[in-house]
This record gives sequence, C-alpha cells and structure tokens, in this order.
Amino acid sequence: MTNSRTLKIVSLVLATVVFFGFGVSIAAAQPQIWITSSARSFSPNGDGQEDTYGLEFWLNESANVTVVVLNGDDELVRTLASGQSFAAGTRSLEWDGRDDTGAISPDGAYRLEVSAVAADGIPSTTSLNVAIDTRAPGVLIAPEPEAVLSGVVDLQVAPTMGMDVYGVNFDGLGWGCSWWVDQLDADGVFAVSADVTACSVDARYLAATVYWHDEFGSSHGYQISSPVTVSDVTAPVVSIWAGYGNRVVTLSAADTISEGWVYFRCVDGSPVTWSWELRDADGVVVRTYAAGDHDTYQRGVCENRNYYSYDAYVSLDGMDDAGNLLPDGSYSLTATVTDAAGLAGTTDVDIRVDTRAPGVLIAPEPDDRS
Repeated sequence: MTNSRTLKIVSLVLATVVFFGFGVSIAAAQPQIWITSSARSFSPNGDGQEDTYGLEFWLNESANVTVVVLNGDDELVRTLASGQSFAAGTRSLEWDGRDDTGAISPDGAYRLEVSAVAADGIPSTTSLNVAIDTRAPGVLIAPEPEAVLSGVVDLQVAPTMGMDVYGVNFDGLGWGCSWWVDQLDADGVFAVSADVTACSVDARYLAATVYWHDEFGSSHGYQISSPVTVSDVTAPVVSIWAGYGNRVVTLSAADTISEGWVYFRCVDGSPVTWSWELRDADGVVVRTYAAGDHDTYQRGVCENRNYYSYDAYVSLDGMDDAGNLLPDGSYSLTATVTDAAGLAGTTDVDIRVDTRAPGVLIAPEPDDRS
C-alpha cells in the first residue's frame, strides 16, 4: 500500500514538473522597450526653435510598433506609427505637434504611448509625458529695434510671468562682446550695462538667448534677435601685452644686435592699422615702423579682451632709419592704432639701448692650456 501510494505521488510530481517544464520552454517573453528621450516641452509655432519633439526608443528584438499621442483626457490626438515594423535597436520618430487632422495641438500636457508586438503576438507598452508650450520665455525690451549702439548701452530682457527663466546671454556683436546675466534687477528684468566700444561695426543684430526650465526640469534656450548698428565713435584703446613694460635693446658688439620684441593689444570694433615711432630723449624721431615691415606684425582687427593674445608686435634692432646703430641711452616707442573711422589711440613704452658688456672673463687667459 505504501509503495503504491508513493508511486502515485512521484508520478504526480513528475507530471507537474514536465507540464510546467514544457510551459516554460514554449512561453515567449514580451518585447522590451525603453524610451531613451527625456520628458520635455516643445513649441510647434513655426519659429524654427524646438518646433518638433524627437522620440527615441530602444527595442531588444524586431517588433511591430504603434505610437500614439494622447491628450490630458487620454483622448487620441495623433497616430505616429500603426503596426510599423522596426528592427531591434534604437529607433526614432518625430511629432510636429499636429493632430490627425493636421491642426496644431493646443498648449498642454500630452503622453506618447509606445506599444510593440513581437512575432508571437505578445504586446509590451510604455509611455512618456511631454508638453506643448508655445509661450516665449522673454521679451527683449532694450535696445529698441534699429538702435544705434555706442559706448555703454543698456541691454534688457523681461521674463515671461510663470516661466522658470534662470539667465540671459547677450551676444551677436562680435568677438569679445558677450554678457551673461543671471539675476533680476529691482524692476524684475535681466539687465546689464554693456560697453560696446570693442564690438564689431559689421554687426547687424543683437542676440539674446533666454534660458529656462520647463515643468519637467529640462533646460531650454530661446533666442531673440533685434536689428542694431554699432557706431564707431571711440578711438582704439592700446596697451602693452601681458606685462611687457620697459624693454632693453642690447648691442653686445658693434656688429652684433640682440633684438627686443614689444607686444601690444588693442580694443576697437572696426579694422585697424598700426604704426610705431621711436624717439630719443630729445623727442626726435629716429626710427619709424609701419604695418607690413618685415620687423612688425599686426592683426587686421583687435582681438579684444583676450588677455592671452596679442594684436601686434615690433622688433627693435637698435638702428635708426638710416641704418646706423643708436647710441646708448633712453628712448620712447609710441604705438599708434588707427581705426576705420580715422580715430587713433596711442601708448608709449620706454626703451633703453645699452651696449655695455655685463661682465669680463679675466681667467683663464686666452689659449691658456694649463
């Protein structure tokens, strides 16, 4: 009796194991979908900035995919794909904000739902929240369109109420002309007093990029531009570059010249030309240098505000314009920068010519072989 009962129990266990074993072997897993794009808002208003939303998703196997857009009431707005075959890997679709009739959907919350069906017919579904927000995050209130800018000017952007604007970058006026503002002033605007002296006279637009966070915490940059003109009413500012102050041109022998290099920087917004004059202690010009001479170098425009770069240099060889060696003494080198408007800026640097040998070798004597 005991053996019979044991046999029945063993048979039942084996049948169960076999049954469930076959069940495991023939059951297929659902296709796996991961949406790799982030939740964010976009603005399908035709202004060329974030007009579409790019949906990216990853499939672990080939599947027929359906992607739909649902509104806040779970109503169907748009079908982006219906049973479309996609191979395994990262795939993408784009929503332009329109519904199935071709009309632009209103601002609000939406959900992108992605469903995948593998060959065995088992579906898998995931979704992502997005939003349409066509509001501009800010308005450029200064300067006015077609303004002529010179000297120090006020740049202002008023943020849109209810939007999380965290900063504005003003630029577009040429190299070195960029201003970042991340604090509101007493009037509730992002404002900066900007010196446009160094800005390019060729600039035609001021750009203001407004940075903000949407409801999902995603960051956006929205650009506003306004036509302006930069007026060159200020003479170039000239300075010695990177600590090059007093220079010494040393003539170690009557026929041997050790050149002295003097580097300069300038600030201006238009093309410039350089020239130099070397004067003796009595103010008499003993040597002139012009742009294009073999011992000079100049940029056609000022680099502007870049501490690690120079705009021009001159090589002093200790000779006058007639090719004669200059006598020892103090001199002054004047650098002149003239811009396209004919305005000139200058700076002076002290130069000293000293042909004395700093020392004499007194031992051993020449040809001493001891």
